[in-house]
Amino acid sequence: MASQATNNNPAETRIGAIEVGKMIWNNAAAVGQWLGGAVSGEFNKQQTIGQIAFDAVVSMFPILGEGTSARDAIAISLDMCQDDRKLKDHWEWIKLVLCVIAIVPLVGGILKGAGKLVVRAFENGEDLAKVASDVILFLNRMGVGNSYRWLQALDFTRYQSKVLAGIAELIDRLVRWCQFVVGEMRPVLPARVVEYMSALPPKLMNIRKAADRMVPQALKELNDCLFRVRAHLVEGTWADIKVGGRNVTTREAEGRLAAGAHDVANVPHPKATMDQFHATEGWPDLRDDRFTIVGEDEQRIYAKIESFSRNAPIVAKTLSPGETHIFRVIQLDRPKWTKSGEYWLPRMPINGKDWREGWAVLYSWNTNGGFVELTHIPSAEELARLGVEVPSDWSGLRAWSGLVSSQFDDKLGRYWSGGETQLFIDFKHAHNKVLLDYVQALVTKRTGWTDVNVAAVLKAVVTPMEKGETAAKTVPQGYTSRIPTSTDKR
Repeated sequence: MASQATNNNPAETRIGAIEVGKMIWNNAAAVGQWLGGAVSGEFNKQQTIGQIAFDAVVSMFPILGEGTSARDAIAISLDMCQDDRKLKDHWEWIKLVLCVIAIVPLVGGILKGAGKLVVRAFENGEDLAKVASDVILFLNRMGVGNSYRWLQALDFTRYQSKVLAGIAELIDRLVRWCQFVVGEMRPVLPARVVEYMSALPPKLMNIRKAADRMVPQALKELNDCLFRVRAHLVEGTWADIKVGGRNVTTREAEGRLAAGAHDVANVPHPKATMDQFHATEGWPDLRDDRFTIVGEDEQRIYAKIESFSRNAPIVAKTLSPGETHIFRVIQLDRPKWTKSGEYWLPRMPINGKDWREGWAVLYSWNTNGGFVELTHIPSAEELARLGVEVPSDWSGLRAWSGLVSSQFDDKLGRYWSGGETQLFIDFKHAHNKVLLDYVQALVTKRTGWTDVNVAAVLKAVVTPMEKGETAAKTVPQGYTSRIPTSTDKR
């Protein structure tokens, strides 16, 4: 199993070999409760084992400069073998996915780099607008062309099959490495190292089994992180951006958000106040405790009332039996009770952008994917035939109708304008719960939305790229092809 990898970076190889070998020795010492370091004469054996492992993995990658991906993939795999909690940890799998995704031909290094920048924002709590800018700068330097369009089109889940295949190959190579070292080098290795490496193969295979479940989830979470960062991009053609009371015309696709802020006084649909709500007998009282929350200052917040706009009255409305057509957008992976949630739409949005903007849906509330539609409200007679007990005065669903208030999205750092009509239907209310089971039995359909294009924060300054940010049309040094030899498979 001698090294056959084509590698024109001796420093990369030497550092990787030393670090991998040190991992093995430290892990073996921990397992065997060895209190000392490598004894005299062991360092060369340590480096040899590290070299074999490093070469076995680094040759998977089609580009030079990915020695850190090889080293990190080995380290994460060994950590998962040591600690079952890490085998189930979503962040560990995201890190492993970002190592292995570098094997994707042509764009692997770009995917890994962009992904690491995106994840950095949520690991370190960094400003999303700055991370968005850093990602665009990275893509410009990688020569992808229109960086904004490239990033808007990026979907990590497209690479699921390649990542799964890459992890399978990674594990197979590491298993063969263990078998080779134990079989060929046993006489010259410390007993604790032989013991540790003999126990690794079945633990490595557990990683391969878990990958089918954990990789799709990790890619989805990467996409979720990406979506939030993308919300801080401006992309398009020539457009007017309002800055300090005047319009500045700039080419958005060649710009970058330099600043963003929100101004409560200027939102198009301020939140309704309690004195604008007039309770009606027989309808849910939005002032009830179950509809309110207590803020950090111990003040009561009338959240349901504030979901309506101050610009229009909140009206008590009856949705009578017979034909009707109302919709509710939901997440596909949520239980059936989400179908009977409180907020409904009198029309189906044209697309994801229309929905999120017009109904001011925060990203943390709903990531969409599905919807249900209520096209018929049964009469009291129909419900009675179904065995449902109906109040004597039942005449249909009792809802509150009004315009949606603007909402500030803390996760995305921007306002959603609102202004569309919403229906608030409380299916726990005595008059409405007769339809609870009926609504929860509605068939969920897919929205098919792929746009959910979250444009800029409410106010933004768009500045041209700095000179150093001009997109390079050549691939940076170190990202040249790694050409495998005919003996490169292990």
